[in-house]
Amino acid sequence: MTRILLLVIGAYYFANGLFMMAAPENWYQLTPGVSMTGPYNWHFIIDIALIYMISGAASMWGSWNNNLTSIFVGLSWPVSHAVFHIYVWVERGAPADLIALANLAGIQLPAWIGLLILAKYQNAKPSQ
Repeated sequence: MTRILLLVIGAYYFANGLFMMAAPENWYQLTPGVSMTGPYNWHFIIDIALIYMISGAASMWGSWNNNLTSIFVGLSWPVSHAVFHIYVWVERGAPADLIALANLAGIQLPAWIGLLILAKYQNAKPSQ
């Protein structure tokens, strides 16, 4: 079950990257809070889209092949991104608003669930 969940998380990251790549202006307008971070920047959005796609692909590859290194690589940016968004949320005064809900559902939960799955894989791996 954890392998399937990690595949779903990886697919979510990859799909988000594809959406960002295919429709960056729509992504910018539709994602709660993004427009508050500054003006639309096509180059920046495409850069982040590529990171999401690589993270998703590495997470899915690692889960499919039981490769902890690939899982770690795939989750390293989303977890770092989640930590940064906790800081941003606190700086905003820790409001319970739509932006915080989108952050929780779209950034925090996938990152931390993925990290818990990685820890489970690591703990289940026989020592050498």
